[in-house]
Amino acid sequence: MKNSEDYPNMLYNKKLDCIDAFLVHGGSTTVFLKIEKDSLREFASINLDDKINIQLVDRNGKRKYLVKDKKSTYDPHTRFTNFSPLEESN
Repeated sequence: MKNSEDYPNMLYNKKLDCIDAFLVHGGSTTVFLKIEKDSLREFASINLDDKINIQLVDRNGKRKYLVKDKKSTYDPHTRFTNFSPLEESN
């Protein structure tokens, strides 16, 4: 995959039939990706710190918030397996 080095801690997500990646920083981000030809294309992400932001990404890379700056009760380093509804990884 050409851009796979941009996405650490990748796992196959059986529930959504995609790849998800887990990025750790002051909080964390779970990124949901589809394989297209020889690259990974992001279609959703969850950014988590003291607030939670969930974004959908269209085929042109345009982002749309599903949830924006909502107070979070999750641990800042929670990995998710679904973004709608939110489901934590086991």
